[in-house]
Amino acid sequence: MNLSDQRRDEILEATTAFYHAGLLKSPRILTYLRGRRLSEEIMIQARLGYASGGLREHLLASGFGLEECQASAVVRADGKDFFFRKIAIPYVSHGKVMLLRARTDPEEPDKAYFPLPGYPVRLYGEDLLATAAQVIITEGEFDCLVLRQWGLDAVAIPGASAFKPEWVKLFGHCQRIYLDLDMDEAGRRATSCIAPYFGERALVVSLPQGKDVTEYACLGGTPKDYEELLAKAKSWISLELE
Repeated sequence: MNLSDQRRDEILEATTAFYHAGLLKSPRILTYLRGRRLSEEIMIQARLGYASGGLREHLLASGFGLEECQASAVVRADGKDFFFRKIAIPYVSHGKVMLLRARTDPEEPDKAYFPLPGYPVRLYGEDLLATAAQVIITEGEFDCLVLRQWGLDAVAIPGASAFKPEWVKLFGHCQRIYLDLDMDEAGRRATSCIAPYFGERALVVSLPQGKDVTEYACLGGTPKDYEELLAKAKSWISLELE
């Protein structure tokens, strides 16, 4: 069915609110996120959620039709939550939920992220780019949220290969753009692809321990330590020459 933008927005908002309430009632998931160095304050600010089931019934009781819920992709054709047993991450722009992405339940053997199908890929936290003089690009939303807890402006790409050239214009206000992607082969390749878009404005952060910001924090990295890493960040061109 054809679903209006307004109706889709309303369903995404209702889904985000339902999942967020579910997270706050899930001690196991809260404990996991705290272990990833996220405070409850940042979880609430970011409106993180957990899908434990029951979304279809909730949306129907809220006045949405089953076909509308399925057209928005939050409910599958079989009637189950698309994100059942996953940690939901809403992408919010100007106060409106634009899409949802999710991470597998921590009890699952493999870590994986899933986008809601049918929605364009977006930059996580892009609103701050309108005013930030400097910003850090991370690979993943949790890394971004750790840095925001530390008082730093950060955005996230949803995966190493997800950066879109059309996003470059969003960084027009930023004088310094730090790249802190995962310290693995995919992250290094992504850094070498993204940095040339920003030229001399791009600086690369090198973590002394851990493969990403979250692991760095879990291994004892502090906001002060990280500020020192930013001060030592090198231009991509310098690293290439080295």
